[in-house]
Amino acid sequence: MDDRKISRYEVLERMGAGGMGVVYRARDPRLDRIVAIKFLSASLSSDRSAKVRFMQEARAASALDHPNICSIYEIDEDANGHLFIVMAYYEGRTLDNLTIAGPLPAGEALAIVIQVADGLAKAHAQGITHRDIKPANIILTSDGVAKILDFGLAKVAGATAVTQTGQSVGTPAYMAPEQIRGEEIDHRADIWALGVLLFELLTGQRPFKGDHPQAVMYAVVNEAPRQLADIWPDAPAGIQAVIDRCLQKDPAARYQSVTEVRGDARLVLKGLEGSGADTAIASEYASSVQAVLRLEKKAHTRDARRHATRALAVIGGVAVLAVAGWFGFRALSPKPGDALRVLVMPPVVEATTDTTTAQLAAANVESSLLRALSNMKNVAAIQGATAGNAPPEQARQLGARDIITVSLKDTGRDWQIDMARLDAEAGSTTWTSTFSAPHGEPLILASATTARLTQAYPGLAREEAAIDVSDADYALFLRQYNRFVRFAAGPGGANDAMLDSLATIRQRSPRFVDAYLLESKVARHLFEVERRPELIERARTAAIDAGEVAPNDPRCSDRLFDAAMKAGDVDEARATITQLRRIDPGNVEVLRREALIAQKEGRSDDAIALMEKVVHRLPARVYLAELANIEYSVGAYARCRVHLENILSDYPEDTFASSKLAELELLYGSPERAEDLYEREVARSPGYVELSNLGLAQELLNKNAEATENFRRAALLAPDNPAALLNIADCEKMTGNLSAADSLYRHVLVLLDTSPDATEISVLQMRAQAQAHLGKAAAAVSTVQQALRQAPDDPWTLFAAAVVYSAIDERTSAVVHARSACDKGLTARWFQLNLFSNLRDDSGFRELLATDPVLSSNR
Repeated sequence: MDDRKISRYEVLERMGAGGMGVVYRARDPRLDRIVAIKFLSASLSSDRSAKVRFMQEARAASALDHPNICSIYEIDEDANGHLFIVMAYYEGRTLDNLTIAGPLPAGEALAIVIQVADGLAKAHAQGITHRDIKPANIILTSDGVAKILDFGLAKVAGATAVTQTGQSVGTPAYMAPEQIRGEEIDHRADIWALGVLLFELLTGQRPFKGDHPQAVMYAVVNEAPRQLADIWPDAPAGIQAVIDRCLQKDPAARYQSVTEVRGDARLVLKGLEGSGADTAIASEYASSVQAVLRLEKKAHTRDARRHATRALAVIGGVAVLAVAGWFGFRALSPKPGDALRVLVMPPVVEATTDTTTAQLAAANVESSLLRALSNMKNVAAIQGATAGNAPPEQARQLGARDIITVSLKDTGRDWQIDMARLDAEAGSTTWTSTFSAPHGEPLILASATTARLTQAYPGLAREEAAIDVSDADYALFLRQYNRFVRFAAGPGGANDAMLDSLATIRQRSPRFVDAYLLESKVARHLFEVERRPELIERARTAAIDAGEVAPNDPRCSDRLFDAAMKAGDVDEARATITQLRRIDPGNVEVLRREALIAQKEGRSDDAIALMEKVVHRLPARVYLAELANIEYSVGAYARCRVHLENILSDYPEDTFASSKLAELELLYGSPERAEDLYEREVARSPGYVELSNLGLAQELLNKNAEATENFRRAALLAPDNPAALLNIADCEKMTGNLSAADSLYRHVLVLLDTSPDATEISVLQMRAQAQAHLGKAAAAVSTVQQALRQAPDDPWTLFAAAVVYSAIDERTSAVVHARSACDKGLTARWFQLNLFSNLRDDSGFRELLATDPVLSSNR
C-alpha cells in the first residue's frame, strides 16, 4: 500500500492504526497538501455492518465544521472496494503521547478540556455522540488547538443501529456505566468520558482502576471514582466538583450538556488567577483557549509538582495516531521544563612537570564545577570521562545540552585556566573565560572557578556560602577525591583508610558538604565490592548528614537514594524523590527513581512505563540502557535484546550494553555468543563479573578446564564474594572433589549470614543451593520456597529450586522446576550440567533436554 497511489493521492507512509482502520500519510497533488487517509481494516472489509458503521462515521464527521473537530475532505473507495476517508493531517501529538511524561498543569488541562467540550457541543447539536472520547482520540496541534479525532464509534441520532443488542462499543476505561451495560446511550456518555479525561490529564492516572478490562468495567459500574486529593492533595479548588458531576453513574445526575461542563471549567480556570502556580495560565486562557503550546514558554513559572511532568515538543504529526519514537536516540531534544543537563569534562593540564600537583589542581577544578552546577536551579551536572568518545559524543550519549571544558596551564607561578561553555548539539562555543589562580592555594582556585561559572549561567546560581573548610582539610579532600576518581577500586584506590580520612575532614570542617558526599560514595562503592553491611549504613548516614548541612544540594538526595535502595529501605528512597522535586523539580531523575522503586517493589509494568517516560523525555543512551536493564530484570527479554542491540549499533564500544547482552545470551540465549561477548569483555576489562560469566558460558559448553580457571581468576578479585565461591564449589563438586566443595559451600553460608540483604532473591538462591549441597535438605527446601514465594515466575529462581531438589535427590520436584524454568525462558542447556547428573535416567528430564536443538543434535 505504501508504494502506490490511492485514487489521486500519493501515499507517503503508514502512520498507524485507529479505532476501526489503518492510517496513512499521503499527499494530495491537486491541492499540494498533506492529508491523512484512513482505511477500514482488511478484516472488516467483507463485513457489511462494519462498512455501514464506517460510512456513518464519515458522514457524521464530515457534517461537522468546527475548529476542534478533525476536518473530513473526502469519502471514497479504492479499486479493490476498500472504503477510505481523507482527513486533515495535523502536526502535533495525541494526548496519550502528550501525557506520557506525566500530568499536566491544572490550567493547561482545563484549557484542553474546554476546547474538547467546544467541539463536542457542535457534534451534540447535530445529534452525534462520539462514544469514544479518550486521550488517543484527541490531538493537540502545533498551533495549540485540540482536535477531536475518530468519530468511528459515533451514532447518528435516528440512523439504523448496526451494533448488536447488548454489545458495548468504546474503550472500557472511558465508557459510562450505561454504555458498559449495553444500554441505549446519548450525549451524556461523552460527558462521562470528558470527566475521566480531565482526571487523567491532571493526575496521569484514571479514576477507575483494574488489572484487566473486566475489572475496570466492574469498577465503573459499581464503585466510586478515586478523588483528586488521593493523588494530588493540593489540587485547585473547584476541579473535583466538575469531575464529580461528570462521573455521576446516573446520566440524569450528570451535567446535561457539555456547554455546562465548559462553563464550570471556565469558572475554575478563571479562579486560578492569582493562585500562584497557574496565574499565567489562568490569565491567558480565561477568555481564549486556542494556543496551549505557548505555555511551554512559561514553563519556569510552574510549581515544583509540575516541573517534572511536562513534554510538549512537537514530533511528527499524525491524523489519528501520533507515535513517539523513543527507540531512536540520535535526535536528542530535551523538552522545555526539563533540567538543563551539563557535561563537565575532566580538565586538561598543559605545560607542567609536576604531575601530582597538576592532578590535584584538575581534581579541584572538576570538583568545584560539579559542586557549583549541582547547586544551580534546574541544572543537572554530569561527570565526563577522560577516555572514550569526544565531548559532543559523550554529551549525546548522556543527554547533555551543554558541555563545560577546562584547560589548566602551569606558568610556573600560577595556574592559567581557560573555561568554555559549548552547545552540545550545535557544537558552538557560547561563553569563554580566562583567569589565573596561585599555586598552593586550592581554596582560591575553587572559589575563582565557581565565580566564573556563575557568569556562564547568569540567574541560575543559588545563594550559597563560601566553601567552609580549612586549607589543610581541603587539600586532603582533593587528594582523596583525586584517588577515588582516578583509581576507584584499583590499587591505591578506595579503602577504609580513605573513609577514615574523609570522616576526619568532616569532623574538623562540619560545614564542608563535599566530604560527606564523597564518604557516602566511597562507602557505597566499597560495599559493592566487599558486601560488608556496615559500609552501606555508613553510606546512608553520611548522605543524611550531608542533607542536614546542605538541604538544597541535590547531590545529597542522590547519595541517599542510592544508599537507601541498596539497603532495601524503599520508604527512605521514596522520600528522596520528594526532596528532589522540591530542590530540582525539572530533573528527569525524579521519574527514574520512581521507576527503580517500582522495580524494587515488583511493579514491573509501572517500572517499565515510568522508564519509558524518562526515555521519551530524554532519549539518551544512559536512559535507554536503564530501560533495557529494567526490562531484563522483569523478564521482558525480547524487548531488552532489541534495546541493547540498538545501543550497540550506535555505540559498539558501550560496555554496559555489551555486558548485559552477553548476560542475556548466557542465561536465555546462545552460550556460544555469550562466550564470544565475554571474551571481548575480559580482554577489555578482566573484572570479577566478566571472568565469572565467561566461566559459566564455558561450563555450558563443556569447557570445564577453562571454566574452572576463569572462576578462580574471578575469586582472586573478590575473595569474599559468595557467588564467586559458589561457582568454584560447583566446579569442584562436578569434578568429584567433594571435600573441597563442601568447605567452599560452608564458607558461602558464612558470608551470606553477614549479608544485609538476607531476603534478597539472589541471596536466598545461593543459600538454598549451598544448604542442599551440604545435605541440609529441610533448610534448603525452606529457603528455596521462600525465594519462590517472592518470585514464582523468575526462571533463575526456578533453576535454583531445580538444583536444590536434584541435590537432595527429590527427582520429580527437580524435573518440575527445571521444566518451569525453561517455560519462563531459560535454555535447556543449563540442565546438562553435572549438577543434574542424577536426573539423566528420568524420561521427563531427557524430554526436557531434547527441547534444546543443540543438545538434541549432540545426543
